[in-house]
Amino acid sequence: MIKIAICDDSSENKQELSELLKVFAERMKVEINIVNYSSGKNMLFVWEDQIKYADILYLDIGMPSVDGMEVAERIRAQGY
Repeated sequence: MIKIAICDDSSENKQELSELLKVFAERMKVEINIVNYSSGKNMLFVWEDQIKYADILYLDIGMPSVDGMEVAERIRAQGY
């Protein structure tokens, strides 16, 4: 199973990406588990105590407060 985390402030973008990933996974006969986060701040809060494992991260670059680049920097600093 491939674990995927999507962090985007747009619910439409998260829905569209999730649907595309599900179609792709079905065609490739691969199981996936998708977890959505509504903001970089929310994702960092959930991942604060322990890095949540994901094989693939989709991070929106243009989010208010904490953007995808800052999320990537912070989780890399934690050894992810």
